[in-house]
Amino acid sequence: MIELYKRFLGLPYTWGGTSSFGYDCSGFTQMLVRRGGVQMPRDAQPQADWEGQQKVEKSGLQSGDLLYFGASAKKITHTGFYIGNGEFIHSTTSDMPVIQISRLDDEKWTKLLVGCRRWKR
Repeated sequence: MIELYKRFLGLPYTWGGTSSFGYDCSGFTQMLVRRGGVQMPRDAQPQADWEGQQKVEKSGLQSGDLLYFGASAKKITHTGFYIGNGEFIHSTTSDMPVIQISRLDDEKWTKLLVGCRRWKR
């Protein structure tokens, strides 16, 4: 699945986007989970609260796990996929408004990470 995720690198960030013309963070994760045959909610907070996944500890992350970012577990504003080696892929306006790979240990993302989930495939 990681190779599939990477095919979208460089596509533009588009607020509310759910197509190859551009994705926002939750549109990107929703589309990829749907390609795995599973339906999940559209926005980051409802995705984090979705019962189709289970919580995992940061130390137990595996490629394909979902990451949730925000001020708290009840104020999630961003999501992406862990791809291994401390990296995750997401559609973001950070640095450049495109789908990109970031480091989970970057201070910005470490401060905002509030949840890790494994979706039931």
